[in-house]
Amino acid sequence: MKRLLLALILSAPPAMVGCGDDTPTKPKPNPGVVYPIRSTPKNAVLYLTVAFAHRDSVATDSVYADDYEGTSSDMTDPSSVTLTFTKADEVRAVGGLALDQHITFVEMDLKSLDSWSELHYASDPSDWVTVQIPHFKITVVAGSGEGFVVNSDASGETWIFEFTVKPTNGPSGTTYQVVRWVESRTQF
Repeated sequence: MKRLLLALILSAPPAMVGCGDDTPTKPKPNPGVVYPIRSTPKNAVLYLTVAFAHRDSVATDSVYADDYEGTSSDMTDPSSVTLTFTKADEVRAVGGLALDQHITFVEMDLKSLDSWSELHYASDPSDWVTVQIPHFKITVVAGSGEGFVVNSDASGETWIFEFTVKPTNGPSGTTYQVVRWVESRTQF
C-alpha cells in the first residue's frame, strides 16, 4: 500500500507535495472532523485513520513519534525490497494528498475495532503496544475512477498490518503516538 501511495505522491508535481518542505500542510478547515482522544493504543490508530481520511497533515504530524519508522514489504514480488518511511515521509505524503486537486476520495477503513488485537513484542520497551489489524481497505481515488484500492481480503494473499504505539505523559494524561507501522504482503 505504501508503495502505491509513495508512487502516487512522487508522480505529483513538486508544487503539490510542498517542494520538499517538511512543514505540515494544513488542509481546508473542516469543523465537522472529530478526532478520538489518543488515551488508548486503539484510539491512536483511529486518530491516524481520521487524519488520513481528512488529509490532515497537522494531525498526522502529531500522531507519529519523532522516532517513527514504517516498513512495507511485498513478498509476492521476488525482486522487491523492503521500503522504510520516516515521520517526515508520512506527513509529506498526507500533505501531498491534501494539495492534489485530482484526488477526490481518501479512506483508510480498518474494519471493526473488535477484530483488532493488542499484543506486546518482547523486543519492544515494556510500555509499547502493537495493534494488529486483520482486515483493511485503503482507497485513494484521483479523477474519475483513477487511483488505487488496497484490500487485505484479496484472494490468495496474507497481510501483516500493524501499528506499534508508545505512551507519552503530559499534563492532560497519557497520549499514545505511533512509533512503528509494519505492512507485509505474501501469497499462499
